[in-house]
Amino acid sequence: MRIITSTVAALVIGIVGVGASVPASAATPQQSSVSVEQAAKTVKTAKVPNTLAGRVVDVSFDNGAASTLTFSADGKQVSYVDVNDGSVSTVAVSVVKNAKGLFLVTWYEPATGYTVSHLQNYNTGTLSSTWTYLDPATGEYVVEPHQGTLKLHG
Repeated sequence: MRIITSTVAALVIGIVGVGASVPASAATPQQSSVSVEQAAKTVKTAKVPNTLAGRVVDVSFDNGAASTLTFSADGKQVSYVDVNDGSVSTVAVSVVKNAKGLFLVTWYEPATGYTVSHLQNYNTGTLSSTWTYLDPATGEYVVEPHQGTLKLHG
């Protein structure tokens, strides 16, 4: 697999924020082709957390859902704010560190009946998630897979 290095590659890797602008006076960078392996060796990555306790994380999903997660100082609760409707909830959370920068985060939302699980990867700024719930219309248990991105504050 090959990638193109340029300002676009920096956006993909997360070095430059989405919506960042380049001054009109800036020269257009020359593109060059490098392997993913070489890019990984030469590009500085953001510092990954050792724990999520006391941390704030923005998450957004493939279906347009987005939230800000605030983990308690002891890491046993998470408060989440739905950025689309402003609703706020605080619930018990389980956070399991699987590897450097990789956390399995799970909680139950009593108000909705959803169980939410995230595999949060701070090495790549991505997450895989499932939302499980009982569909009131059919009485069937539903497991919705979702993909998304995350951004750690501070």
